[in-house]
Amino acid sequence: MDLFRLETVGDLEDASAFRECRGVLAIVHSLADHPRWAHGVALDLLKQAACADVLSDLYAAGHAEEVRVARFIHAHFFEGQSVAEIARQGILGVQDRSHVSHTYAAEAYRLVAQRLLTLAEHEDPLTESEGLRLAIALREQRRQRGAQRVSDGLQLLWARRHRRSVLPSDGSPSTSHTASAVQ
Repeated sequence: MDLFRLETVGDLEDASAFRECRGVLAIVHSLADHPRWAHGVALDLLKQAACADVLSDLYAAGHAEEVRVARFIHAHFFEGQSVAEIARQGILGVQDRSHVSHTYAAEAYRLVAQRLLTLAEHEDPLTESEGLRLAIALREQRRQRGAQRVSDGLQLLWARRHRRSVLPSDGSPSTSHTASAVQ
């Protein structure tokens, strides 16, 4: 998800217009273990949720125009493609950048913004949005994988320093781990 990167979280942290919204505050409180950029992370999660919810609704509708808007949302928000790239690739069956911009991009932005505002004002956005539950679960998985990589790296450094063999956390022997023990 190119649009949802750490750089945007820092920018979102400064979005003061959303600071007092009930939905944003509910997510901020659920992120109590990560106070750094809590508002930015909450807004980023709401943005991901809004995109996922709208995408799901559009695909469920199944009409050709809704599917094209859903394809635009996927390509633009999740893959990070520009309007010009989407038009050039003909993803929507249209290669006119102006048409893609005025028809599909405008509708996608309107729908995502509308959903974002709904979630931001909702008392408990977690119960309202399957996309938010998914975004939070994916964020937690990324955080756990990162912590595991750090742990594995520290074990490997310790083993190299003390010339011992260490198996990675998944228990499978790795050539880099066994090679250091052979030396």
